[in-house]
Amino acid sequence: MGIRKIFFIFSVAMASVLIASCKTTEPVSVDQGKVSVLFKQYYKSEADTSAERARYYVASLEEGKYDEVPELMEESHFPTGTTITQMERDSELLRGFVPGGVLVEADQDDVMCLKVYYERKSVTLTFNLEGGTNSKGSKVSKMTGLYGSSLDVEKKLDIGDCYFARIMQWPSTFPPDDASYTVPVAPLSEMISETDLDGGFFIRVVDGKECRVEVSPVKMAGREVTQVLYYDVMGENPSHFQGKVRIPSEGEVEDWRPVESVSWFEAVLFCNRLSVREGLEPVYIIASSSDPAYWGEIPEDEESETLPVWNKIIMKKEASGYRLPTEAEWEYAARGGNASRSKTSDSETDFEFSGADSLDEIAWYLDNSDARTHETGLKKPNEAGLYDMSGNVYEWCWDWYEEYIPDDVSNPVGGYSGDYRVKRGGCYYTGLNSEDMSCSVDMRSTNAPYKRTSGYGFRVVRSGSE
Repeated sequence: MGIRKIFFIFSVAMASVLIASCKTTEPVSVDQGKVSVLFKQYYKSEADTSAERARYYVASLEEGKYDEVPELMEESHFPTGTTITQMERDSELLRGFVPGGVLVEADQDDVMCLKVYYERKSVTLTFNLEGGTNSKGSKVSKMTGLYGSSLDVEKKLDIGDCYFARIMQWPSTFPPDDASYTVPVAPLSEMISETDLDGGFFIRVVDGKECRVEVSPVKMAGREVTQVLYYDVMGENPSHFQGKVRIPSEGEVEDWRPVESVSWFEAVLFCNRLSVREGLEPVYIIASSSDPAYWGEIPEDEESETLPVWNKIIMKKEASGYRLPTEAEWEYAARGGNASRSKTSDSETDFEFSGADSLDEIAWYLDNSDARTHETGLKKPNEAGLYDMSGNVYEWCWDWYEEYIPDDVSNPVGGYSGDYRVKRGGCYYTGLNSEDMSCSVDMRSTNAPYKRTSGYGFRVVRSGSE
């Protein structure tokens, strides 16, 4: 938008009064509020006097201060009758500022000087909510502030309690001019594409024995937790694959890539915060509290003082909130639930991967990922309608790692303690050329719960199918 160019000019008589009263005033310390009022009282549409020089000042970010703009200084002469239109300037240096008024006084050389003071512009930002409404039922939310002032959009923007914003790159300060933004918003159900999985079983071979693993009904996210959802809940995005350097593949949306570089501890923290936001009972309890504010600092390594406390976390599995899947739930879902072709131990009839025998159909892995993560949901889903269960990022599970028991089991939850948590599914840098075939539905992988890499992400579940 163009710059408003309005000059406020004094009469000769009033200029002489101002000269007498302002001779000791330094431009950098003029009180912004008083200047504005004074100028507006003596507004004129054209010059009644002349000045041999013009100097320009802009209101700095420090309230009540003005800074001189040397780039705009020039020898100028404004004859009587010069109109405001004739005095207009065109400079990018003044974007975001509006004329607040002028002073006519002698400068240090005793030459009459026209001093033009610019104030920061009041800027209005309009956020058009695409896909939802704010708490007042409107599709438009607005913010107003002075150019250059700090702006915390994610904390102040009204998008309604039931929606999540599908954008992360907000302006940090008010821009020079009014601006409009399109903000795609969506309910959580769309963000995670939750799927009801009926209870059922699959066959696991342990020490050569076929064992039946039964799993109760569960609601499972159809997609891995995305960067934008994680950011909306946690207020940060730890992902390695973001920004101008690690851009997504052409046509893909960065916000919808899976969040990664997330530790197991951070994943469970996310689950409790999301549950609270959605009005659900949190699943995880540490030190008798489901409120993460009382859990202490997230353990960063094996030397962290809070590690023993966090390692004693309890899962209240019957709670209504979000949680990580157990390893058995994850494998049952990866095999396709009750619609699975992978319930048996017959390698000739079962799918090797989640929904196919060909990784290229359903997964981003070593041979096709171009060494990066990809937007969730672009590959073919498995029989249960779940995306990226093989490849893209490893997915943390609840379980402490322990060896399988060679027997039929119902809803196993792993060991009671340990050093490593289970992760499943492989990631963008594993696959057919990897020794461990990490993308297959039955391959196990582990790491310490405080570890994080660009290949570690997660998806969420909720207990029951009601």
